[in-house]
Amino acid sequence: FDAHFSCEWSRAEGFYEKGRQLAPEHPAGACVQAQIAASTGDLERMALIIDEADLDPSSHPLAALTHIFKHSLLDQADAADALVSEDWEKSVWNDFQFTWIMAQAQAALGRRDEAMRWLERATERGFIHYPFLSTGDPLLASLRGTPRFESLMARVELRWRGFEDAVIAG
Repeated sequence: FDAHFSCEWSRAEGFYEKGRQLAPEHPAGACVQAQIAASTGDLERMALIIDEADLDPSSHPLAALTHIFKHSLLDQADAADALVSEDWEKSVWNDFQFTWIMAQAQAALGRRDEAMRWLERATERGFIHYPFLSTGDPLLASLRGTPRFESLMARVELRWRGFEDAVIAG
């Protein structure tokens, strides 16, 4: 994830491609590669990655999320929403990565409040990479500058600094 969170997209894609080769059947590979393509603005490649992975949305919560992500970034809200259920939400609600991806999807649809709900959950679950969240992630750009986002980032920064201090103190 270091390359991803440093916005070194081509380097990150190389790592994720190796991961996909090791476990081609797992939906994580397609999902993170699609995130990278979307982060660079290449939505056509993002959709191709997901389509070629041929993930059955009912096979795994991450497979469904990968399709939700694709539909959201392609502005296909109805298709994305059709994959979201109460049971599905419960299955992803406690995972910091899944909730972050859902925040990106909701931000792409222009649903700021819903995106913030998911992003707040991601940070509650431990996703506190302040530099990336505050300025790096291009898929959250539409949230930046809003009072709710800036308030969240102030809290995340405190946790990030505390984490850094704890690691350095060893």
